[in-house]
Amino acid sequence: MVSCQAPTDRMAAGDIAPAETREPALEGSTGFLVGRAHRALRSSWELRLADLGLSAPQAAALLAAGCQPNTGLRALARLLGTGPMNVRRLAGKLNQLGLVELKTSSSDARIRVIVVTGRGAQMIEEIGRRADEQEHHLLAVLGAEGQLRLRLQLQRLAAEFAKAD
Repeated sequence: MVSCQAPTDRMAAGDIAPAETREPALEGSTGFLVGRAHRALRSSWELRLADLGLSAPQAAALLAAGCQPNTGLRALARLLGTGPMNVRRLAGKLNQLGLVELKTSSSDARIRVIVVTGRGAQMIEEIGRRADEQEHHLLAVLGAEGQLRLRLQLQRLAAEFAKAD
């Protein structure tokens, strides 16, 4: 049963009251707070990207394509943690914007690769600058140790819940 009340200060970290004694707590649950933080960070990131005409997923796909030159769409999907059809749509939009080209792999005609254009490379530099600003903002809020701890915990969560997929 989900409780609507945050855990009390008397409960130690990791303590979970028996279900029959708990009231539904939404705002105190870790999953709810992670989701809320994700939405706030994504909104902040979208605002930083707005004048570039890119969504956060488009920017992520472009950055990933820049980091992994001539990557197939399926490999890019795995890197981004999303489905191949989603990456195909993102790549199509980036292609329309002249930021990437979609080509057939020279090693396997069944594989479509994403190739960053000169304009795309310039956009990657700008996105990277803005990503650095976002990271500095996180550092200012969390501190260096807190940011490192959070990064490690998020990696741990992602790995654990990826097993369930």
